[in-house]
Amino acid sequence: MRIVYSEINVDREYYEYMAKRETHAEVVLLLPRGGDKILTLTKRFYPEGLYNLPSGKLEEGESFEQAFAREALEETGLKLECRVLVAVLSHLLICDDAQLKFTSYMELGDKSALAPHPIDPVEQISEYKEATAADLRDMAKRMRSLDGRRQGFGQFRATALDVAACYLSDSWNNPQG
Repeated sequence: MRIVYSEINVDREYYEYMAKRETHAEVVLLLPRGGDKILTLTKRFYPEGLYNLPSGKLEEGESFEQAFAREALEETGLKLECRVLVAVLSHLLICDDAQLKFTSYMELGDKSALAPHPIDPVEQISEYKEATAADLRDMAKRMRSLDGRRQGFGQFRATALDVAACYLSDSWNNPQG
């Protein structure tokens, strides 16, 4: 298990969105597929062609393993368990003179060849894609290129994509790939 520290400059709108969340912790799911790929997804409200790792908040009193199983079911319809905690991402979100700590628990789940299908309509998942380490790096680059009201989201989400790419390619010593 790795601990990854990141300082991320975000815009005011995204900072306020994150500060108002019920929790400042989440799980990020690495869901293995065939051929050294993991499952990513896009949502109806994402910009065209933008994919991300499945993730979700850690609810009060819930372990990260329980959150993993719940989120996997909600976002993919699959009953999967956490096999290993891959990384803890300790983020410091910075906006002007304000700072917010946020933790992402990146967990590797069971390998599955079953077709994913969301069971929580609130998620608005529109498509899934199996991604290699190189694909994840491209997704992170795309996230970082977002501007306007999506800039903070992109800066924050790119970090987990980079860490996942490093995990898949076993290049832990160079998280930027």
